[in-house]
Amino acid sequence: MAASELGHHQKPAWLPEDFLRAPPQNASSSKIDFSKTVDAFPEYEGFYTRIVNDLFTKEECDLLIRAAEESTVSDASNSPKWEEALVNTGNGMQVLDIETRCCSRILWDCPWLANRLLSRIRPFVQDDIEFLRHVPHITSHGPTEHQEETLRLARLNDRLRFLRYYRGEHFRPHVDGCYVTPSGEEISYFTVHIYLNGSPGGRKLADLSNISPEQINSLPLRGGATTFFPPFIASDDARTFSVYPKSGAALIFQQNGLAHSGDEVLQGTKYTLRTDMMFRRDKTTGSDVS
Repeated sequence: MAASELGHHQKPAWLPEDFLRAPPQNASSSKIDFSKTVDAFPEYEGFYTRIVNDLFTKEECDLLIRAAEESTVSDASNSPKWEEALVNTGNGMQVLDIETRCCSRILWDCPWLANRLLSRIRPFVQDDIEFLRHVPHITSHGPTEHQEETLRLARLNDRLRFLRYYRGEHFRPHVDGCYVTPSGEEISYFTVHIYLNGSPGGRKLADLSNISPEQINSLPLRGGATTFFPPFIASDDARTFSVYPKSGAALIFQQNGLAHSGDEVLQGTKYTLRTDMMFRRDKTTGSDVS
């Protein structure tokens, strides 16, 4: 049966029933304090960014890529379909702008997988951001009526965005926007980036002369860091902080106000999975959104 007949939402039959159910064996987590990085960012003091290393195994990452690709296969084509990534322009509109964003993506609406991803992530963030209240540096870019409420982490956005970057591809500096569900009951405040491949220990480039683009894309990944910048009002400021791709690591950061980029890939292919942490009113506190 083709993937189109199975539908986007269902778990592929070949994936084990217990896929991602077990807790990670060797995960470690650290919070980034931007006021104490080598290039300090006092403007970002208190802003939330956390790295969780070894949250997923290499085998799990490979299966995630395979599952995403197979979700695009139809009777008409047995080849995975990666589409050019677009840039949000507001009011639900998107445009193709390869100067700003040049990569390809698969959009997979997959609640069961989003739930299992969150079960891996949640233990590392629940003490920090399971509940949000009186944190305007996090919530001020959302609807104003949410800013005096207690909000609770509800789920990950079901729309999982698998991203693929070849040599020369990038996402120029930007700030992530928040996503509000059509009902208005849920809003995103954090981005989740899962690196599906990469080796932060490797920096040396291969000799790329006289080899084909296909061969370059198959080399070990170099480049492609997620780099944080000062606020855009200081566009001539050279301070940066980079997180290099590491297979199985997750980078979680607030969407409000954190300028960042997906640096150009220098060789190899970079795969990531991006989604959002969705929050809703915590009814146990008696607060009211509407």
